[in-house]
Amino acid sequence: MRDARSLMTYKWAIALGGVVGLAISPFAFAMASETPQKGPVPASVFTGGSLDKSTIPDFIPALDRAGKQVGYVSRDLAMPDDPEARLGAVIPVYADDLTTVVGTMVPGRGFVPRGASIDSVPPIEVTITER
Repeated sequence: MRDARSLMTYKWAIALGGVVGLAISPFAFAMASETPQKGPVPASVFTGGSLDKSTIPDFIPALDRAGKQVGYVSRDLAMPDDPEARLGAVIPVYADDLTTVVGTMVPGRGFVPRGASIDSVPPIEVTITER
């Protein structure tokens, strides 16, 4: 009797799991179908005095010191709504697939490849001159 009850409970669990899976899958599909956009920051966002982030792709190019594109960074991390939020923030740099981390952008250093020590990248020297 106990085995029959266990088998019936097991069948109900499978049936319920299937129903829940079917109910969730449209939402999962909808979320997965919203592929993040990548590309350059349009020049038009720098005109007019205000920044409309909705016109900027989700991921924007990340450049090394030589100006070579090394991957993409999240627009929201690179351009946070609160300017103080980015102070000292290390930002992951993603490969073309937007999931593989290839390095980080480090304040005062720039691009640091994955696996490299931050200290292996010399600090960016800034010279301030007064007029």
